[in-house]
Amino acid sequence: MNVLIVGYGSIGARHDAILQSMGHTVSLVSGQHIQDRPVYRSILQALETEFFDYVIIANRTHQHADALRSLGELNYQGKLLIEKPLFDRVNAEFQTQQRDIYVAYNLRFHPVLQQLKNALHSSGSELLTANIYVGQYLPDWRPTQDYRRGYSAQREMGGGVLRDLSHELDYAIWLFGEWEQLTALGGKSSSLEIDSDDNFTILCRTTGCGSLTIHMNYLDRMPRRTIVVNTNDGTWIADLIKSTLSFNGEINTYETVRNESYIRMHEAMIAGEPASLCTFQEGMRIMNMIDAVEAANENKDWVMRRE
Repeated sequence: MNVLIVGYGSIGARHDAILQSMGHTVSLVSGQHIQDRPVYRSILQALETEFFDYVIIANRTHQHADALRSLGELNYQGKLLIEKPLFDRVNAEFQTQQRDIYVAYNLRFHPVLQQLKNALHSSGSELLTANIYVGQYLPDWRPTQDYRRGYSAQREMGGGVLRDLSHELDYAIWLFGEWEQLTALGGKSSSLEIDSDDNFTILCRTTGCGSLTIHMNYLDRMPRRTIVVNTNDGTWIADLIKSTLSFNGEINTYETVRNESYIRMHEAMIAGEPASLCTFQEGMRIMNMIDAVEAANENKDWVMRRE
């Protein structure tokens, strides 16, 4: 398959390496000089030169809308995946988007999350409470780079934990249903040299769970990504870093390889199997949730979801 990746930062480079390892031909849209790969300076130049079966938008978050607009103007009709989050802010221009476009919330393909979703669905037990926690010290994310120069550190580029770690918002809805009301506290609390938010705690009720908390931060010196779910039957604990899932203390460990969730996501995209993929409409709902979280934090109040 002939693939075009728009953007060649850390995530664009990761998609490139994975897709090449899967046997696909990859071209890039980037301002960088990259050896051994066709590199175009614009989407227009790329699509005028070659036919692409699959396009991935992986530039900086605040540039996603321009890239999507360009592909639409050029009438690109192939497979299209947009890196998360969909945009840096709610974008009304694309509210009525109709074609099949997906958002790269690859953690849906993590074997522990797949097992947890199947277990919760098959048990039929009432979900009582759920707690999601994710934290990792921002300077440790990419040790070879100055964290202060990355997009994560800059709000105007779409940085901050709410957007960077929106995987947690996506799989929370995927596991527990649409949020109905929420409130939140967060912002910039640490001495990190960034102007984006470094922590948020969200409390919400969803259609499937009466009490859900989500905490995310750039501060944990020991990386952590866990989910605790209490049901009428017992307690599930998922650890996405250790790849373990336990029920009432009985622990199962799942073998994973690096990039496995990305590989499974790309396989689903290429095969046209959308069951676990995040749709464009679902990605837009995450943007609306982010907007609601920021409003709740600013106004110190509850926000109700509007249909």
